[in-house]
Order: sequence, then C-alpha cells, then structure tokens
Amino acid sequence: GSVIKDYYWKTKLISVNKHSENNYFFLIKMKIDKKTGKLIEDNNESYEKVFSMEEITSKYGKYDSIKEDKTSLRISKFFIWDELGFSLAAYPETNIVGNIFVQTLHITKYRELDLGLVKTRDEQYGHPPTKEILNRRENDIAVYERRPKKEYKGNFTYNGKTINLKQIGNTDWKKGIKGLGIDNSDYDPPGDSPQWSRWIRKSSDLNVTFQRFSNMDEFDWSEPKREDVGDLDCIQHIVIWWNRTD
Repeated sequence: GSVIKDYYWKTKLISVNKHSENNYFFLIKMKIDKKTGKLIEDNNESYEKVFSMEEITSKYGKYDSIKEDKTSLRISKFFIWDELGFSLAAYPETNIVGNIFVQTLHITKYRELDLGLVKTRDEQYGHPPTKEILNRRENDIAVYERRPKKEYKGNFTYNGKTINLKQIGNTDWKKGIKGLGIDNSDYDPPGDSPQWSRWIRKSSDLNVTFQRFSNMDEFDWSEPKREDVGDLDCIQHIVIWWNRTD
C-alpha cells in the first residue's frame, strides 16, 4: 500500500504533501476560508516541489499538525500496444482504467539505458559487473519492457482542437501545445517550471499531463548524445490520469 502525509503550518499559511512513492514534497500555499475559518488551498498559487523536509523546516519551522492517509495495496494489470505506441494500467477487480500512457517519443531517445547489450569496460576485460551495475541494468530493462516499442504519431484532440504528432515532428513543442490551445497559464503545472509540461485538470480525480523533452540546451549525461538521436524539442509523452480505483 501507500501512505500520504499532509503537514500544516497554520500561521505560515502553507501545507506540505508527501506521497510514500515519491522522493519529493509538494509545498502548497494556503489561505483562511472567510466563511468557515478553516485552512484551505489557495488555488491562485502554484505548487512548489521540494526534495527534503529539512529544507522546509529550516525556512518555516516545525509544522503545527500532520494528517496521514494509508491506502491498501491495489493490484493493477498492464496492457501494451507496441505498434500503436500506447499502454494502460487497469484494476482487474473493477475493470477501471488507472491511466493511459501515450508514447510520443521513445524512451531510448531521451534516457540512457543499460540493457546489457553493450559491455562495460570491466566486463570487456573479463571482470564481472558490480552489484550497482546489475541493479541499474535490471531496473532499466524493466522500464524498457513496460514501454511500447513504437511511438504514437497520430492525431490528438482536446476541446475541439486537433494536432497531428507526425506532422509536428520532434522539434516543435510550442507548436504542439499551441495547436491544442493549452499554451496559456491556465494549464501551468504545479511548481516553478511551467515551460516543461502542461496540465489539463478536469477534476480532482482526472487530469492529463503533457511532458516536454529538449536536448537543445546543455548536455545531460543521463541522456543519449544529440548526434545519435538528432535535435529534439517536443512532447515526450501524454498521460491521462484517473485517480479513483472504485
């Protein structure tokens, strides 16, 4: 199962949300409801992603209260359409789809994976791979096998606006989001990096995320070299999230 913790600073008007499956915290600005006097989320403020509780408490002090929610373990079933370029996770006991993943850029173009196809320098000299290398290789192979083999290059429609991902290509992120009408601040994600993703919030249970990838700036060692994959600045993937399982 998973654990969700919410920390509250009443006088500082902030809260912090931490999901046990994430390695980061969401810092959320709050306000006092004029009618009830209760602390509620300020929807006019964006979320801030923070990677340690120490960083938060050093700035705001110790929290005033904490709420903890535990959820039971849910088994999901995974389906992949390799040729179409998308996958989905569903809960077999209820037949409810948890999320739909649309792969518009293959993972091998934006992430350096160790699939055991190329030996390390130590392996070339006859030495066995270290435990660290074996763990990373196992994880990379698992991630790779959960992704479709091909990219989705068809149409995507939102709110009456349609784009064709094949026509847009892999070098025009701005054209893609503008074509869908999601390039304004209404679709900014939580945090302070709106240029790297777009969020469509339909309800507290349903949202759609568009992730951006670009290798046009400084080189990142976790990414393939640009000369190997070409210039990229595009929609990396689209995920439709449904957060209810019943």
